[in-house]
Parts: sequence; C-alpha cells; structure tokens
Amino acid sequence: MVNMKSIEELYKRAFELKNRGMSDKEISTELHLSVNTVTWLLSKEFLKESTVQDVKIGWRTVGVYGSRISAFAETICDIIEEESTSMNIVADAILGITINGIPFATLVSYFLDKELIVYRPHPARKEGVFSSNFASVKGKNIVI
Repeated sequence: MVNMKSIEELYKRAFELKNRGMSDKEISTELHLSVNTVTWLLSKEFLKESTVQDVKIGWRTVGVYGSRISAFAETICDIIEEESTSMNIVADAILGITINGIPFATLVSYFLDKELIVYRPHPARKEGVFSSNFASVKGKNIVI
C-alpha cells in the first residue's frame, strides 16, 4: 500500500531531479517508475486524486532474495505463455535490460527454455548495446 507521504517523497525526489535538468525519461529510469508516473507526479495530479493509480514496488525488497525473483519470474512466465497462446506467437528469446531486468530475464529464459538476450542502455544517448556474450536479436520473436 502506498501512502500519501511516500508519494510526496517521490514527488520531491522527481522535482529535485527535474531541477537538475533531467528529462522525464531519465527521472523514470533513476526512480524505477514509468514515464507516465513521473509526468503524473511532476504535474501534482496526485494532490487532486483521492486514489492512487500506480503503486511503487520497492524492487530491492524483491531483489534481495532469489526466491522472490523466482516467484516473480514464474508469474511472468505464466503471462508470457498465456499471451503467446492468445496471439499465436512463439517466443524465441527473453531480453533482460540492465541491471534489474537481467536476473528476471535469466530465470524466465531458464523456466521457458528460451535464449537469453542482454541489452545495456547508454546513460546519455538514446541507443545502447546488446551484449555479445548472450544471444543475438536477429530474426527472433523476443519478449522484453
């Protein structure tokens, strides 16, 4: 459950980063929030709403235990299998995006027996790089 105090703290942190010249996208990466949530916070819409439409999950709470990462990965696998069936698509590989996405993608690729692709975004540019130590993206249906 998110209380108003934590939303106000998120707002203050987002506002501080905005004043340092960061874009909403950069702020979303820094705070592990969606861009829409950052925009919502910075517009102070939360002051006008009686209910919260987004919940911040402390990923550290999940990430400190492999069993929790595994539980999340199993849920993600279930969703992938359901969506793949309904869309009649077969996934070839799972893509993990640095740093937080890699453990989840690793377990999902393991559970589904799919290739693992790792992408590292560049902090200052729009483009990043795919790690050559893992599978490539060429010609594959990929789950991100």
